[in-house]
Amino acid sequence: MVKKKSELSKSENNPPNTLFNHCNDEQTLRETLHAFKVVELKDLLKKMELGKGISGLRKEQLIERIVTHRPLLPSNNNELEKPSQLVKRKHEQDDEEEIKTPTKTSSSQTTSSQFTSPSSLINSPFASLNVSTPAASSSTSSILHESVTSPKKKAKLTEEKRKARFVPKPSIATKERIERAMTQRLYLIERKNRVDNLEEEFVVLGSTGNVYNVNICEVPKCSCPDFEKGHLCKHILFVFLRVLRVSQFSHCIYQKALLRSELESIFKDAPPIPSSVQASERVVKEYKHLSGEAQENSEQFSTVKRRPLQDVHCPICYETFGGSEKTDFCKMCGNNIHQDCIKMWKSFNPNFPCPVCRAPQLGNLAATGKVVENEGYANLADFQSGMTREREYYHSPRWYSRRRYYGDDDEDYYESAYE
Repeated sequence: MVKKKSELSKSENNPPNTLFNHCNDEQTLRETLHAFKVVELKDLLKKMELGKGISGLRKEQLIERIVTHRPLLPSNNNELEKPSQLVKRKHEQDDEEEIKTPTKTSSSQTTSSQFTSPSSLINSPFASLNVSTPAASSSTSSILHESVTSPKKKAKLTEEKRKARFVPKPSIATKERIERAMTQRLYLIERKNRVDNLEEEFVVLGSTGNVYNVNICEVPKCSCPDFEKGHLCKHILFVFLRVLRVSQFSHCIYQKALLRSELESIFKDAPPIPSSVQASERVVKEYKHLSGEAQENSEQFSTVKRRPLQDVHCPICYETFGGSEKTDFCKMCGNNIHQDCIKMWKSFNPNFPCPVCRAPQLGNLAATGKVVENEGYANLADFQSGMTREREYYHSPRWYSRRRYYGDDDEDYYESAYE
């Protein structure tokens, strides 16, 4: 039977335990408490010494707290028992039970009785440690502390830490470099020094022919000027996106530091290197010669075979090759060209690149084996077809919106409107 609110705990003369005495079961208590206001429920909890942290609770939560702590109230006393008094009474009841039943051998009582006094430690399972009583007590407490360590705390202690702050999303400048890494002419010369799927070095040919060393490890590095300024350069992004084939939407490509688990996953899932990103054989051989990796008895430069003259056309005049006409060929791709066409082509462009592979001076610079030094870096642009040492100008979206940003990204320049 649900009691009316006016009959229960409405006045100060009726203490809260009167409410519990009238409500015999939990369902009746809940229905009775629903008739109270929130303020009255909070006052009831304060009288029960449970008023801490109830300011933001809803009515259902307040009722649940009252019902949960209902067993703490004695049924034969008209005054509320404080929690401190309840704990004291609980210990007294436990002592009385131990006196009445000294031979009880439950697991919980056995453990508690073994550690009630220092003398009992001698007969405990830890007595084999052969230490004094205080030492045994301290060692026992440490063992118990280790046994009750929560799984969340253990996971936190064993969690791998990143050597730099996690970057939640790429910046505008990083997105622009990602676009350049995907579209510009960048090539891989060599990959070496792989260490247990955790570290590997890549030699990259930049868009102007400069040679840079990229190291993919826990803290990725590059030898280019842009990385030395503190930026994430396009050469690191090139290795991630086009060599290791990491997804463009992966958070790993724009992090300043990677976890060991991330590195293992990247190297493990990396497919074979596509031929479209590999540098030419002449570039690879020249790099090995510069780094001292080439054998002394091997030829320094390979000879490109000249293609046959039959059934082909000159790439400049599109005429066939006759028997009396003098011809020459590109030292990079082997395509034939009329010498008269070469002279005319040279009058328009002193560099006269090959019309087919765009090698400067029809590959004659590469044939001489001359390595150019550009900005302190070895430059192999003359050995890679279609590559030039001229810088590419890049208009970022910020140039169109603000027209104030001007800087350099090792090989590319942001062209200002005021220049």
